[in-house]
Amino acid sequence: MGLPAALSRTLAALVVAAIAASMVGTSATAQSSRGQAPSQASQNNERLALHVKVREGTSIRLRGGRLVSVGNDDLSGLDAVLARYPGTRFERLFSRSEAALDEQRRRAEARGGRKTADLNLWYRLRLRPGTDVDGVIADLRALDIVETAYRQPRPAPMPVTPDFSAQQGYRDAATDGIDAVYAAAFPGGTGANVRIIDIEYSWNTNHEDLAGVNVIANGTPTDPFSNNDHGTAVLGQLWGRDNGLGVLGLAFAAWMGVVNAHDDGDYDLADAINIAASNLNPGDVMLIEQQTEGANGGCDSSGQTGCVAVEWVEAFYDAIVSATSSGIIVVEAAGNGNQDLDGTEYGDGDPNAFPAGRADSGAIIVGAGGAPGCSNPARGRLSFSNYGSRVNLQGWGQCVVTSGYGVDLQGVSMGNDAYTNSFGGTSSASPIVSGAAALLSSIAQQQGVLMTPTQVRSQLVATGTAQTGSDHIGPLPNLRTALGLFVPTADAGGPYSTAEGTYKALSAAGSSDPQGSTLTYAWDLDDDGQFDDSTSQTPTFTRVGRDGAFVVRVRVTDQHGAFADDDAVVTVTNVAPTVSLAAITTVTENTTTSISGLVSDAGWLDPLTATVDWGDGTTSAATGVLENSEPGATLTYSATHTYGDDGVFTVTVCGRDDDSTSAPCAVRTATVTNTNPTATIDLSSATMVNGVATIIAKEGQPTAFSARSTDPGSDDLTARWTWADGTADTVTAYLNAPPAIDPDPSPSINPRDVTDATSHTFGQACLYTVGFQSQDDDAGSASATVKVIVGGSNTVARGAGDWQTNYRPRPTALSESRRQCYLLIVAYMSTVFNEANDISTVQKAFNVLAVSQNGGSATQLLDRQLLAAWLNFADGAFTLTTMVDTDGVGGPDTAFGTVMAQVEAARLNPATSPATLLAFKNMLERIN
Repeated sequence: MGLPAALSRTLAALVVAAIAASMVGTSATAQSSRGQAPSQASQNNERLALHVKVREGTSIRLRGGRLVSVGNDDLSGLDAVLARYPGTRFERLFSRSEAALDEQRRRAEARGGRKTADLNLWYRLRLRPGTDVDGVIADLRALDIVETAYRQPRPAPMPVTPDFSAQQGYRDAATDGIDAVYAAAFPGGTGANVRIIDIEYSWNTNHEDLAGVNVIANGTPTDPFSNNDHGTAVLGQLWGRDNGLGVLGLAFAAWMGVVNAHDDGDYDLADAINIAASNLNPGDVMLIEQQTEGANGGCDSSGQTGCVAVEWVEAFYDAIVSATSSGIIVVEAAGNGNQDLDGTEYGDGDPNAFPAGRADSGAIIVGAGGAPGCSNPARGRLSFSNYGSRVNLQGWGQCVVTSGYGVDLQGVSMGNDAYTNSFGGTSSASPIVSGAAALLSSIAQQQGVLMTPTQVRSQLVATGTAQTGSDHIGPLPNLRTALGLFVPTADAGGPYSTAEGTYKALSAAGSSDPQGSTLTYAWDLDDDGQFDDSTSQTPTFTRVGRDGAFVVRVRVTDQHGAFADDDAVVTVTNVAPTVSLAAITTVTENTTTSISGLVSDAGWLDPLTATVDWGDGTTSAATGVLENSEPGATLTYSATHTYGDDGVFTVTVCGRDDDSTSAPCAVRTATVTNTNPTATIDLSSATMVNGVATIIAKEGQPTAFSARSTDPGSDDLTARWTWADGTADTVTAYLNAPPAIDPDPSPSINPRDVTDATSHTFGQACLYTVGFQSQDDDAGSASATVKVIVGGSNTVARGAGDWQTNYRPRPTALSESRRQCYLLIVAYMSTVFNEANDISTVQKAFNVLAVSQNGGSATQLLDRQLLAAWLNFADGAFTLTTMVDTDGVGGPDTAFGTVMAQVEAARLNPATSPATLLAFKNMLERIN
């Protein structure tokens, strides 16, 4: 029954309100008729019409079915276009007169202070079928006189009623609703196996969401309140169609009928109950949406206080007992009278014997409880609801979303598209309980079980969600628990545990069925929500390629299609990866060291990485190819590294998966050998002497020397010059990381490139072999030498006789060491001495110099002067570039080195004539 405050939702609505509502309903019907979609023919006609506006500021008007100018506008272009499309016809777009539109425009511009469009310039152009519409539009738009042209728009279809089912919270799971959503998943869970009859009036059987309801007449149906909202709301809760719009009934698949309680001007509820029962079978549901005056009176047009459940009236009671005794599940509203049905006035002195001490009728009496989010507390008795021991169950008594009324969600009262979100009273509570009873009975029948009315009531009471508060209205049905009579119990086993890479056997052997039915099994092993991975009772879990906690689910189904789900967790524990490292090839310092190996993991889906500790204080990541495939993940890795110094290094490779905090590592030794440094003397200032780069210096004068040393290792280098003149070596240290000595092995990569520049003063002319050595801190070394001719300091050439005197085999003015040094210089510079003429000793040199002026051969005479010339070079009188006089007539004309090369070439040529030899001898004699 409806709330007292919402008279439009009560059975006691005033006649005036009913008449007003009826008038609104008529309006809504007319509105719906107007909103019908246009026919295809009318749509086609509309698409053969254009909206055309001629340019603002023109004086074009419609006269005699054609456009003319009442000013000086040129319409020749427009006429030419229309001539190409015969059958066109202009109409004014706005129906009001030209004068009225002009006056409207004048007033609008005066009031608004802005220019407005001249509506008299708008026209509709009708086109003959088959006309090229787009062509007409294009030609019109090309005219300067036409401001715009386009197809006439078509009317849009009427809005479609939204789907309000998401707002029907009473369909949801406990504790808020009765969990009809859960029941709907089972065969019979939408009511397909039962019939339901609603006994009352005020139905709109033309409502868009109630198509197909069966009307069972009880005499001539009449509605004492001339209203069709109340019954429409009840039917929407129970039987709203599954059509994607409006509401969704709790038992939308049931056969639905209605029987009027008022006929031929009489309130004939008893007969209505009996007629309804005759159209129902055992296990079907009868809903009595009525209330009556109780022991305390009231329950009239002034209000609902005092109303009670209809079985208070004996005739109604007997009809109900007859129905329940026939196996029909009867549900009746407790009433909105705020009555304590345990009061003595209702129990004939027995506070637990409503109605009037008569035996339990077997019906389910329903009270109104608070709806979640709508009243506090939820499932507590609403103030208007009757209560007491005889009230068995409760439903939402407020905030119910259903069809009808049409004030809150959509439509108007009694309209065919009306919906509300505020239906209430025991009127809204009773359909909820009726729906629960119908679904329980339907699923039971699917299972081959026909439940009695008492069994249905007892099961719903025993398994419902407990009420709040002390005024007894019973629990809210909970179909999930109530259906435990027929739904199997699933047991996925577990919890399970296994290691990565190791399959795990699962078992649903603990599942059972209350009817002893044979069960089938379906597993969701990949957590995709689909039970399509196995039909075995004991499947094998193979998702062990990676550690984690994985949910598996089993669905067990009995032979009638009832099923239950259960889940378990399979914990896959991590297995640490293993690492291999291939032997490392020995390399030299500052060259690339390469390593390779394999990281393996039983968890074939694990990401793998490898890190390398190179043993010299540096680490890096190893890169490679990762393969994630059963039976194991592998990372084939490689890495390179450069050691800056020689040594023996411990290389450690550690592999990790995504869970390893510490991982087993592989260890190998990398041996890096030393590379000797280089030693290269700078010969850029040297002179080529007989194919040998030679540094030529002067005694007593500093001579610059430079050498370069390179070393790929990060080594300290020591540069050493040895002068071969009896003086101390020149030693210089070049540190890798000054000022400290570099540790071994060096922590850095710093290839060395050192240039050592120095100078040295030789105290005596001679031929020297100067050495340069570079040594690294690992005892590796390299050396180089250069020949150095140190000439004397004399600036005046001596004649052959003078040199003969100085080379007598006895002490002379020249020291013995100087005489020997000069001979060494001569032998180094000359190709004649000692090869063609031996002067390796003082005696032998004297013999060459002592040849008589007239007694020797041309060769001997030439050799005497040739030796004297070279001795002058060794003594410092000449350098190789000193210009000398070769012809005795023009002064110096040829470099000394050039002259000596020419003379020695002739001397060594057997074909040179004595005369030529003597000529060269005379030339040298002049030079000396």
